[in-house]
Amino acid sequence: MPNDIRTLSVTGLASQLIEARQTSHTLLNCFCTALGSEQLAVPFKENLNPPLWEFGHVAWFADYWIARNPGRSHGRQYQPVAHSPSALASADGLFNSATVAHDTRWQLPLLAIKGIQQYLKDVAIRTEDCLVSDMAALEIPNRPDASHSVIDNASYFYRLALAHEDMHAEAFYMTAQDLGFPLPGTDRPPWAPAANESQHQFIEPAAETAQASTFRRNELVARPQITIPKQSLALPHPASGFFFDNEAEALSASLEDCEIDTEPVSHAAYAAFIEDQGYQRPELWSPQGWAWRERHRLNGPKHLSLSNGRFCRQWFGQTLEIPDWFPMIHVSLYEAQAWARWAGRQLPTEAQWVAAAQWAPEHFRWGNVWEWTASTFLPFDGFQPHPYKEYSAPWFGDHQVLKGASWITNNRLRSLRFRNFYKPHRADVFAGFRTVDALRNYGDSLLNSP
Repeated sequence: MPNDIRTLSVTGLASQLIEARQTSHTLLNCFCTALGSEQLAVPFKENLNPPLWEFGHVAWFADYWIARNPGRSHGRQYQPVAHSPSALASADGLFNSATVAHDTRWQLPLLAIKGIQQYLKDVAIRTEDCLVSDMAALEIPNRPDASHSVIDNASYFYRLALAHEDMHAEAFYMTAQDLGFPLPGTDRPPWAPAANESQHQFIEPAAETAQASTFRRNELVARPQITIPKQSLALPHPASGFFFDNEAEALSASLEDCEIDTEPVSHAAYAAFIEDQGYQRPELWSPQGWAWRERHRLNGPKHLSLSNGRFCRQWFGQTLEIPDWFPMIHVSLYEAQAWARWAGRQLPTEAQWVAAAQWAPEHFRWGNVWEWTASTFLPFDGFQPHPYKEYSAPWFGDHQVLKGASWITNNRLRSLRFRNFYKPHRADVFAGFRTVDALRNYGDSLLNSP
C-alpha cells in the first residue's frame, strides 16, 4: 500500500504529517460551518467527544510525544521521563485522554475555535522543526548505513502521531454521520465514487460477482466463497518499521479448512433477515445482544430504511438510495451475530480473516467497511505495551476485533495487521461483517491469537 505508515520512508514523513494536519484544519472548518456556535456544542453521547476537545487532543498528543518528549529518539525503547511543560497553559489537564474522563469533557474550560486553530498550527510548526533537527542529527537521508533500528526509533513517535491524527480524522466522520452534516467527500458516497478518485480505495465487485451476490427478498441464495485449506497460519513478528503494540507479536493459529465469504454481507442479504422478522426473534440473538435490541427498541439497523423495495440510507444529512450489492454498514457486533445465526453461519475469527486475505488476495475483497470478527480483543502472547500505554491494554477483554478498513480509512493505516477494536454495541462505526460456514465445528486451535 503506498505511504503505508509501517514502511513510509523517513523522508516522506514531513509531507504526510503536513497533509494530516491540513485535513484536521479542513475538518475543523467544516464543523464550524455545520455547528455554528463558538463552542461547537454537540449532545452528550458515549460515542461522541466535544469537537473542540477532540481537535485540541489531536494537537496535544503530537506535542506531548514529539516536541515535549526528551526521550523521543529512543522510539519503542522509550523509558518514562518527565516531559517538558506545554507552551499552552493547562494543556495536560484539558486534553490528555488518559486522565480526562470522557464524561467530564463537556464541562472543561476549552479554548475557543481560534485558539484551537492556533494550537494546531503551533504544534505543527514545532513537530516539523523537531523532525528536521532529529533527521539532521542522524544524517538521514545522507547516511545509507543507518540501521533499521536507528531509523525506526528516530521516526517512531512521528509515525505514532500521524496514525493517531488519521484515526481521529475517521472519528470526525463518524461524528458528522451521527449528527447528520456533510464533510469533504460525503457528497460522493463510496458506492458511487468519482472516476478520478484516488484518495481512498473503493471496492466494487465485478459485474458477475455483483449478480451472483444478489439476494432475493424472501430467500437466501448461495454467495461466492473462498475455500481455505487446513493450515498453520503464520503472520510473523514485524522485523522492522512501525507497528502498534497489539500487533507486535506473531499471529499464529492452527486452522481447519473452511469456506469464507469473498466479500462482506450486502444490504440485500441483510434485508432478507429484516423481512424474516430477525429483529423480533430472540432465539437469533445472544442474551447481551437481545437486551441491547430491547433497550433501544430496534426493528432494523442504524440509518437504514427500506421503502418500495429500495434501500435508503441516512448519509451525512442526506437520504440516499443505496445499491443492493454494497456491504451492510453501521451494524453492531450483536446484529452481525444475529444475522450469521439466522443464516446458519458464524463470524470468522481474526485468524480466519487474515488467513483468507493471505490465501486468496485476488478474491478476498475488503476496504469499504470495517468487519466484525468472532475474536475478543486480547493481547498476543508476549505482549509488551509501547510507550503510549493507553492505546491497547485498557481495552483488552471487553472490546471486539474488527479487521480491514472502511471507505474513509486513510491508506496509510490499511494493513492486514491492523487490529481495530470497539465495544460490541457500537453501531456508529463504519462497520459490517462477513461470515464463514458453520456446518462444522472448526475447532480452531489458536496458538497466539484471540
